[in-house]
Amino acid sequence: MPSLCDLLAQQHDALVIFAMFGIRLKVWDREVLNAQDQRLWDAVKSQVPDWALFHRLNLNEEQKQAREEAERQVELEFESLSDDSDNAPV
Repeated sequence: MPSLCDLLAQQHDALVIFAMFGIRLKVWDREVLNAQDQRLWDAVKSQVPDWALFHRLNLNEEQKQAREEAERQVELEFESLSDDSDNAPV
């Protein structure tokens, strides 16, 4: 995984990495990947097979609960940002 500065400097690489994290969410949810996602997954895995992203492809119950809680917290944060912008002076 490149540093954040390097990642932001290479927009294409950033898009690939963000896509890979999205695909891993699908894997965690046991979704069947579409052909495009599968090709990207396979191509990246062949280039960096030891990347930590490929190590935990199944979540136990505790990990699933932690993920759900993290997602809830993010949703609440975005909702509060939206509420704050609704109340901002014009």
